Amino acid sequence: MPTYHLRVAWRENSGIVRPPVCDDPIEAPSLRDAIAVALTRSQSLLSAGTNLAWLVDPDGHVAWTLEMDEDSAVAV
Repeated sequence: MPTYHLRVAWRENSGIVRPPVCDDPIEAPSLRDAIAVALTRSQSLLSAGTNLAWLVDPDGHVAWTLEMDEDSAVAV
């Protein structure tokens, strides 16, 4: 089964992304399933001092992002 990685970090207003505070592996049969698992990991997603989460696919490419602000979260 493919392994994706959930990473969470702080993104500056300038667009610079600080180093991830977590890099949690997620084994899932598809990207859709990996996203579903990532969204259940609220403890990782809502880490203090973070506002950006993303999934890296098994080939090392960014496959999904979630940008969070004080009022909402937007998945890309």
